[in-house]
Order: sequence, then C-alpha cells, then structure tokens
Amino acid sequence: MMLAALQSYYHRASAMLDAELISPGYAKLGASGELVIDLEGNLIAANPLFQLSGKKKVPLQMIVPLPPKRAGSKPEAAFLYETVSFLFGIFPKPEGAVHRFEASAALHQAVLGDCDDPGAAALLKFFAKRRPGSITYEGVDTSLLENTQIFVVFRLRGEKDFLHQRPAIKKAWEQHNARRSEDSEVAQCMITGEWGPIARLHGNVGGFGADKPTLIGFNQDAFCSFGKYGRQGANAPVGEKAAFEYVTALNMLVKDPAHCFNLAGDKVIFWAERDAPREESLFAELFGGQAQSTQLDSEQRDRIKGVLDSLYKGGNPRDFQLDPTVRFYIMGLASNKTRLVVRFFYENSFGSLVENLMAHYRDIAMVGMRYPYPSVYHILLETAVQQKRENVAPNLESALMRSILDASPYPLTLFQGILRRVRAEGSINALRAGIIKATINRLAGKEELTVALDTTQKDPCYLMGRLFALLERTQETALGEVNASITDKYLNSALATPQMVMPVLLALNTKHMGKSVLSEKKGMLINLRKKIMEVLDMMDLQTDSQGTYVFPATMDANNQGKFLVGYYHQMQSFYKKKENAQPEQANEFSDNQE
Repeated sequence: MMLAALQSYYHRASAMLDAELISPGYAKLGASGELVIDLEGNLIAANPLFQLSGKKKVPLQMIVPLPPKRAGSKPEAAFLYETVSFLFGIFPKPEGAVHRFEASAALHQAVLGDCDDPGAAALLKFFAKRRPGSITYEGVDTSLLENTQIFVVFRLRGEKDFLHQRPAIKKAWEQHNARRSEDSEVAQCMITGEWGPIARLHGNVGGFGADKPTLIGFNQDAFCSFGKYGRQGANAPVGEKAAFEYVTALNMLVKDPAHCFNLAGDKVIFWAERDAPREESLFAELFGGQAQSTQLDSEQRDRIKGVLDSLYKGGNPRDFQLDPTVRFYIMGLASNKTRLVVRFFYENSFGSLVENLMAHYRDIAMVGMRYPYPSVYHILLETAVQQKRENVAPNLESALMRSILDASPYPLTLFQGILRRVRAEGSINALRAGIIKATINRLAGKEELTVALDTTQKDPCYLMGRLFALLERTQETALGEVNASITDKYLNSALATPQMVMPVLLALNTKHMGKSVLSEKKGMLINLRKKIMEVLDMMDLQTDSQGTYVFPATMDANNQGKFLVGYYHQMQSFYKKKENAQPEQANEFSDNQE
C-alpha cells in the first residue's frame, strides 16, 4: 500500500502541466560546480553552481543522470554527475583512489564510446588527459575542487546546456540503462504485479543532511528469506520502473515545503490521492503550525483560522470547498545513516482526518489557552528541557502523531515528559494542563477533567490541587510579593508525599490569615478561607488523634496529573474578568487576554 501510494503520487505529479518530468535513469539533485571543457578535452574553468534558499547558498538543483547507490570498498562510478574524489582519483587509500580514477573513465567510455557527438568526444578526451590524484591545471583556478566530496557536472565551452542535457548523450545513457536491465533478474513486481526486470538496489532519498538513506535493501544473509541470499532486491521484488518511481516520489515530497515539514528531528510528508491543493494547505497549517504560518501573509492566516474555527465547532468541510472524501497519505520518516526509517504510515479520508484532528484540539482545550490549535511541534517542545527541539525524547513525535491521527490515547511518554518539566520548573501553563487533561480523559475513555474549573468534581487529587492553589493565593494576598511562594518551595513535595506537606501548608495558612486580619484585604482573605473549607469538606478527609487532616501518603502519575489540573483551574479562576468590568479593568495577569 505504501509503495503503491508513492508510485501513484509520481504519476500524479508527472501529469501536472507545470511538472518537471523526471524520467527513469534520472534524478533531481544538487550540483555544486561545473567543469567547462573545450573540444580537445582541456579543462577551461571550474565554476561554482549555487542557488539561494532564503539567505543561504545551496547547490543548484537540476535533473541529472541517476547516480548509483554506493557501498563497499569498490563503489560504482556515476555518469556526468560525479564527485571530485571519483573524477580525479583522490582517496586516502591508494587502492580506493586507483579504483575511483579508473572506474569513472571506464563507465564514460562504456556509455559514450559509440556516441557520435562532439561533446561526448570532448569528454572522453578529458578523461584521457587526467592525472590521478591531481586537480592542478595550468592557468585554471581549481580551488573549488579542493572539496573533493562536492558533485560537479560538465559543460562544453560556448554552450549553454550541460553535457548530460545533449540529446545524443541522453540517448546513449538511456541505451546503457536498457542493456543493464536486460541482465537483471526477472520476477513479478510486488507493487504493480507485472513481470519484468527487478531492481537490485533501490535509490537513495535526500533531505537528511549527509545521510543518503534507502527505504528497501538487503545486504546481510540474516535479512533475506526463501533462500534468496546475496540477491539483494530479489528478496522483496520491485520492478526497476516501479522502484525508480516510488524513490523519485519520495525525493519530490521530502524536498517540497508544501508537502513536508520537520517534526523534532523527523520529517513528515503528506499527499492526497489526487490534486487537492486546498486540503493539503489546510493539513499543512493544522500540523505544520508555526513553521507553515511563517510563509503566509496575515490575510491568509486569518482565512485559515476562520476555517479552523468553523471546523472546530462542527462545520462541514464542503462549506469551504473542501472534499472530505479525498484520500490522504501521511508518512513519518527518520534516517538511520544508510536506512530510511518509517515511523508511521497513515491513510484515511480527509474528512476522517479533520474529524480526528478536531477531536484532538477539543481534548487538549484548556481555559487560558491563547491559541486553540497548537501545532504538534509546540506540544513536543513543552516536554523538552529549555524547550529545545534536540531535547525532545526519541520517537515521541511519531507516537504523538499516531495518537492524533487514530484518535487513540496519547503516549504516556508525552504525559510523563510534561510532568517532569512541571516538577523541574515549578510551573504549569495552559498547554501543559490541556495535555495532562487530554491524556487522563482518553485513557479513562470519558471526560474525567473539564476545560475550566469544575466545582462539582469530587476527585480527591483534583481537590487537593485546588486546595494548594487556594493556599498559595492566601499567602500572596496576605503577604504580597515574597521571595519564594509555597509553589516554589512545596510543589514537588506535595506531588510526591502530600501527607507530609499539606498539613504543614494548612498550618502556615492559619498564620497568614492572622497576619492580615486587620488589613484592607480582610474581606478577600475571609472569602479564601471559606473556599478552603468548602474544598476540605468535599474531600471528606479523616483526622488523626491530634485533629490533623490525613491526606494520601503518595500519588501516582495519573493522580499527580489531576492535582496539577485542579491547581491550574483554581489559579485561572482568580484571574477571570469580572462580569461587569470594562475591558481595561481586566486583571493584567489574565492568560485569557488576547
């Protein structure tokens, strides 16, 4: 299914009017330089080739002959798109240097030996005149070639096109590939069901830095089955044409910002089964979030937010010319050096996808949340030390994506990550509280915790969180600004061993009440005391022989989450705007302000 969907995208993309068609035997890759030669094969110039990506210079993207997948001590040479190391035989090990120098010349001779073209003849003369291990040419600045790992292409002096673009040379390359296919093993392609030459090695996927991973490959006997040892691609037979098409589709998607976004070190690619730009743009905004919105102007962002608001409230996608029946495919990808790791593959209708996404947004909704559609990226950052992407737990992003796409329980690693950050930082915000609430509710299969303060909730841990907030508010009201609040001093202890901490805080609360009983804050303190007693009555706690309330000795992670949500709800209730207050009278600390 996955490979068939990728192959289908290749055909869809190739059919577009403005598509840059990539045929079998070719790939769109980046070249960092060009070698300009004359008709006698003399090197005339070594020029850099770059294009701007934002403010950064990157290799010029172009369609070139597909380079081989390289492995082992004697890797294959590439045709007319090659590294300096291969072209000039520059390598630390002498035997490797000799192999590269000779293999490069041998391949070009095999492809162009019978080609009647001036450019082909000039290229073969260039190879004949090279000196192994040297990039020195009298009168030519070859400083560009000092980086032996860059890829370069060739151009004939006075010509605009590169050598690999000349019709006669293209024909020779394609005939060479056809001859190679004749020698390939013939089997039934597991994607198309057609009989034909099977790809021995599958192509590389770019976009992962120095890694050039491959999706399918077998290079050890232990990976093979049915006795097909040492036969590489024969173990999972994919036709050469189908292999080229799915690999090309992968490369197209990974390099296209409209179909790919980064997620805490991994990449997520997505596409529709047919041309669906509206649906794909909305998906990019839903999941890519801030990374995508930076590419939009304010009018576009407002329009997308209006669509999201309507869908969030149960609106029909068809009202916005969105087709809920179009099929969507989503893949999470990571690189393990030479292997491409598929974190997840998801396929569903756009309507079901939107429904699950909106369920996710409703589940994590929390009073005080400034933006109701936080991206997956921002959710992950809430679990990370210093909110840095590199500190997100491994595999968490894929687990979170799966739970959102399937509307299944959120990963416990997400929940635990949020708890760790709250304990380490001594603070909880709306998004963290929303994630905790959503995790507990989905695991329970019902709404145990609400969006805002629930005065009817009788869960003892939720009530204990409310009580902690009321005690903190009492301290703040009685003493004003202090160096360290009870949250700073006691939150972690209250979460771990409430029986040891909560009686101490209740005793401190009595002192706080006494210190300000004659102040202008007397009414506020009396009201807080009343709420504290109400919460204690709802908890229905036992008392010991000295009349001290007996709280739970410990709390597990689930109950700690309820405590934190209760604490957050109660704190937010203090910052609510008064019903009849004018806008400028709203509390300046309210998280509800826009």
